[in-house]
Amino acid sequence: MLPMNISEYEQIQYAIQVRDINLACSCMNSLYIQAIIDANKEVELNEQLVKLFALLDNVQTVTFTSDLLTPQIVSSLPKGTLDAVANVIHQIFEEEKGSENTECIEQTIYLLLILSVGNKTGIQFYDHLTFAETYFANKNAIDKFLEFLDNKLSQYEISNLRYSYSFHFLKARLTFSLTRYQASISEYEKAGEYALQLDDYSRLATCNESIGVTYGVIGNYSLQLHYHVLAKSIREEHKIYDLIGNSYINIGLCYMNLGDKQKAKEYYEQGIVYQVQNQLNYDIAIGKLLLSKVIDHPDERLQLLQESLDIFTVCNDMYRCAEANIDLGITYIQMELYQQADECLDKAHLFLQDKSKDPIRGLLYKVYAQLYFPISSQFHDESLAEEYIIKAIDTFIELEIKDYAFQALEDYAGMLEKQERWKEHSKIYKDFHSLQQEVLNAEVQSKIQAFEFMQQKEREDHDRKLQQVKYQEQEKLLHSILPSQIAAKIVDGQSLIAESAESVSVFFMDIVDFTDISIHLSPTLLLNGLNEIFSDIDQLADQHAVEKIKTIGDAYMAVASIPNHDPDHAFNMSSFALDVLDRSKFWKLGETHIAVRIGIHVGPVVGGVIGKQRFTYDVWGDTVNIASRLESTCEPHRIQISQDLKRLLDGHPEFICKNRGEITLKGRGILHTYWLSRNPSER
Repeated sequence: MLPMNISEYEQIQYAIQVRDINLACSCMNSLYIQAIIDANKEVELNEQLVKLFALLDNVQTVTFTSDLLTPQIVSSLPKGTLDAVANVIHQIFEEEKGSENTECIEQTIYLLLILSVGNKTGIQFYDHLTFAETYFANKNAIDKFLEFLDNKLSQYEISNLRYSYSFHFLKARLTFSLTRYQASISEYEKAGEYALQLDDYSRLATCNESIGVTYGVIGNYSLQLHYHVLAKSIREEHKIYDLIGNSYINIGLCYMNLGDKQKAKEYYEQGIVYQVQNQLNYDIAIGKLLLSKVIDHPDERLQLLQESLDIFTVCNDMYRCAEANIDLGITYIQMELYQQADECLDKAHLFLQDKSKDPIRGLLYKVYAQLYFPISSQFHDESLAEEYIIKAIDTFIELEIKDYAFQALEDYAGMLEKQERWKEHSKIYKDFHSLQQEVLNAEVQSKIQAFEFMQQKEREDHDRKLQQVKYQEQEKLLHSILPSQIAAKIVDGQSLIAESAESVSVFFMDIVDFTDISIHLSPTLLLNGLNEIFSDIDQLADQHAVEKIKTIGDAYMAVASIPNHDPDHAFNMSSFALDVLDRSKFWKLGETHIAVRIGIHVGPVVGGVIGKQRFTYDVWGDTVNIASRLESTCEPHRIQISQDLKRLLDGHPEFICKNRGEITLKGRGILHTYWLSRNPSER
């Protein structure tokens, strides 16, 4: 007998001890759990749960846990406790998932999603969400699973944006499969909002693509085209090329709906090329299935459909297998190969046995009618053909797919006309004509909007490509005349670019007796000669991390350590200067061998961009003036450097700095300088 006046904790301990399951479960309710949590007695709670679970069988455990895990409790329970519960439920799931205990399996799926959606446990939300979708689809119970998502799981706090995206994207797919198209669009839009918050442009493109597919199903071609073009633009802008083939194929579908088979064919073929490049076999099959619908030659169409069907079969996609078989049946009927058509339609029927109300089911009925009605068919049965065409009409009307419905009504009216059943024909033709006008009026408006949209988009694409070409050419030109770092800043929109550096090597070179040499040369010979010389120097500058600043007549100016900082600028500039001097022995202007003189100084400079239309990067400062004076007072075939540069080279045995002595520089007075040369022993 239960002692009087004891606590709830002690009551549960007693119930577990005497193995009174009903008492233990009734006492361990949400109020008790919350009290234990508030009292920070997680260890005691975990111990009690472990002992209680040991007494319960699988069904009892699932029932108890389902009652216990309210949204408030799940958000309050510590991670350790949730992990303990999750491990027990996961173990039951593994034990039961291959059994016939459907109710227990479904409850464990629900519990695992509830336990994982908060991301507090080791249970993977994505894995169980995917399993749940497959499980309920195979059980033909998508509506039941959707009800759980809407009424139960949505009450629990979803821990992160990725889970929220997955939740709404799954709901979109489920509602689409149940032909609740507006609800599906709404869920795709919500998923797209989460993808945008995540900066996940691949998923954002997929959401827009899925919305486009849905609008296509309900016959809104302008919005279908809008969303597919949007998906393509997102993929191109963010260089998401793995699924760009889908965008081309979907835009091809838009053109097919708009009646432009040639344009559709072009987009389908381009899409398939991308799918092949990315080795996306399933998507290749979708592309070939759609391409077959705009191919006129029956043999080519049959080949495309068979290739698609083979891939769908490997992927175990029964729905697409049904669609491919129906299209094969249509092709065989057109070829009057009725036996083959019947075999394909019967296969499609088997694939669709779990889908009583579906557009493809309606299409199957319509094609069966086409098989049974012709007198040339060995399956000729006009009453059966009529039965099937009525089923097709009812299916399309119930699903509100009006374009399919009026096409089926047109087929029915044609049957009645051939049977000379004029009274019935009059009624059906009237229904057909009325619905056709309704659809065509909407369709015409939709097509007009779609074509206007596409024309506008093509104009925008053309203008954008022209702008992009101009931008690329401008960027290329900037990089050719400015240091790359400076060019990048201008491209990014910086208008004022100025910087200073405390230690920079500045190089000047000119050609000795240039004026006397040049007066004997034609402009072409002079220009070609200078171009060869300066091109050689440019190449050497690239090799030594030296930045060309400008050429002035026969003079060449370069720097090191601005705009890109270089701690080894003295070494690099000196190596560059010596290479230039070595190379100069081979230079000629016309037939005259030339001599050069070089001056180098180090010190602080300021660098920046001059001009707003014609950009020029230049450097200024006393260091520049001294380097220029060192060059102008240099002897032919020599390099004159300052004492400041010599100090930086003292630790480098590769160089010899021979004392020249003191010289007088214009505007600077007396300066101690050196001749720079290579150390032969270090070669």
